[in-house]
Amino acid sequence: MDPPPKERERNILIVCEPCHRLIHAEPVPVRKLRARIASRPFGIRREILSALGYVPKSITPPDDQDFARVYDDTLKDFSGHYR
Repeated sequence: MDPPPKERERNILIVCEPCHRLIHAEPVPVRKLRARIASRPFGIRREILSALGYVPKSITPPDDQDFARVYDDTLKDFSGHYR
């Protein structure tokens, strides 16, 4: 069974052909490869996930949420005072 798209995306490194050859000729430490993957911009991650067939879960907010209170709470700091 194939791993889910999000797990596969974490292991994909997109490189040009010369860099691909260099990685095989002189192996790059895994930590450096993983650091490069982790620093990937969000837009690139989204494109890779899309190519892998990832479909994000849809989120439905609860009907009973008091959005005015939630908004008000986000403007307060922990002491209850507005910033």
